[in-house]
Amino acid sequence: MKGVEWEYEAEWRMIVPLADASHVIGTGSEAIHLFSFPAQAVTSVILGCRMLEAKRAEIHALLAALPQYAHTRCIHAAIDNESYRLRVGPAQGRLTLYGLPPTVGN
Repeated sequence: MKGVEWEYEAEWRMIVPLADASHVIGTGSEAIHLFSFPAQAVTSVILGCRMLEAKRAEIHALLAALPQYAHTRCIHAAIDNESYRLRVGPAQGRLTLYGLPPTVGN
């Protein structure tokens, strides 16, 4: 369970029986269960503040190459040194202190 500080994310999580997996990699307790979902469900991807630049570029290229994800925004995160929050913003542009009005902390 996440802390209330992260409520602004308004994220959704899927809870699905493992038996309904579209594909399973491996066996037993180490198995990885993959599930299909509509591409329209992915409206944005937040790239973590510690992600290597090469991995960020790979994800940008992947999203650009797949027409079904043309609507998906890439958002970069950075640690805010003054509070228990992240600064997030588009791949190109200013970072906003998430959870506060855009003019605060910029």
